[in-house]
Amino acid sequence: YLEKAESEFHNSADFSAADRLASALAAGGLCSPDSVVVVVGVNEGQYLVTLMTAGSFACSAAFAYGFDIQEEALVLARRRAMLAELRCELLNLGISNEDKDSEGVGGLG
Repeated sequence: YLEKAESEFHNSADFSAADRLASALAAGGLCSPDSVVVVVGVNEGQYLVTLMTAGSFACSAAFAYGFDIQEEALVLARRRAMLAELRCELLNLGISNEDKDSEGVGGLG
């Protein structure tokens, strides 16, 4: 399936998924001020802002925690989040299924 639909799997495909996810969160009542959303890999803030503000199912009332292992991406994400007036905390962290002290970033390791 992946080989046939490879063009559907890329970073820009994440944004339509963000719209669908925000819709599901809103339908489930999970976009209230006491809700918490966690985003791993904030894509320089673009994905986070899209998830929290885009469309009719915006989740901007919720608090978001965002993670990105790339410091440069995190700087841009913080700027975008501030401009969008998001309630969030963005951390320079990565998540793995293994305990590690360090990891190559961006396909480097």
